[in-house]
Amino acid sequence: MAASSSPSYGLPPHPYLHTSFLFIGYLPSHVSEENIKQIFQDPELRATLSFNRGKNRRKRAEKALAMLHLRPIPNLEPPVILKFCTTANLKAFEAPDPAVFPRVIKTLPAGYSEATLYDALRPYGPLYSVRIDPIAGGLVQFWSEDNAQDAEICLVVAQPKMVLQAYDPCSLFCSNISFDLNATALRTYFDEVGGERTTHDQPD
Repeated sequence: MAASSSPSYGLPPHPYLHTSFLFIGYLPSHVSEENIKQIFQDPELRATLSFNRGKNRRKRAEKALAMLHLRPIPNLEPPVILKFCTTANLKAFEAPDPAVFPRVIKTLPAGYSEATLYDALRPYGPLYSVRIDPIAGGLVQFWSEDNAQDAEICLVVAQPKMVLQAYDPCSLFCSNISFDLNATALRTYFDEVGGERTTHDQPD
């Protein structure tokens, strides 16, 4: 694992993206070019249906893949999810291995955007997803668990206030629960939506 605040050479290669092109497929007929353009309004991306052929076009394609893949296209009813492909045959790529846990960053510097967060983390390895939630904070997932652990170690040196914490997206934590609500009642509630094992901690 890395021990310095930044990699000593180059960017680790992306596992799927090897050119500057992303291909969009499986869109309903009512989705227009203008609908697609709306999702690329971030100046960090600078892309239309044909990606800009200027400098750093592959880096922009990687950033678009991490920031926009599996997001709804704005102003469409019913909602349509944008799904990128990295090959011309429009074959979808696999998500990261389940052993690669997503990370949460609860304290982000003021003014941080998803593009800024991507730029801060990309040197440690290619990113599958970068999101900022108004309540949870930064939510990121690397393609490689080794890269994610490198970022955890190195980012503390480079950005002391930004701490990456691994979390299990299948676990939920509920707070401010009534004292009258016991584990049996919780289990019954979650069983209605296919719930799993529940743990109810009582205060001392």
